Amino acid sequence: MKSTIDKAGRIVIPKAIRDEAGLTPGGQVEVRCIHGRIEIETPSTESRLVNEGGVWVVHTPGTRQITLDETNRMIRDIRERRLEEPFDDYEQR
Repeated sequence: MKSTIDKAGRIVIPKAIRDEAGLTPGGQVEVRCIHGRIEIETPSTESRLVNEGGVWVVHTPGTRQITLDETNRMIRDIRERRLEEPFDDYEQR
């Protein structure tokens, strides 16, 4: 998605991305520039594994539970991106 930088140097992160990343007003993020690429990362939080009915589930305080539809969409998106990559790239990894 594209965004615009205003005169004060601010960038609006589109709502869909804020929601997906769990960003909320007043929340803190890490911002850095690595090799000309700007990265924005949410701070690390303590996560723990909890056994729920015989299934190990990751619980991270302050985050919302994602739905089955969201999980399936993410898996589908990752698969589609991998299929678009040249096959030669996998041999170099």
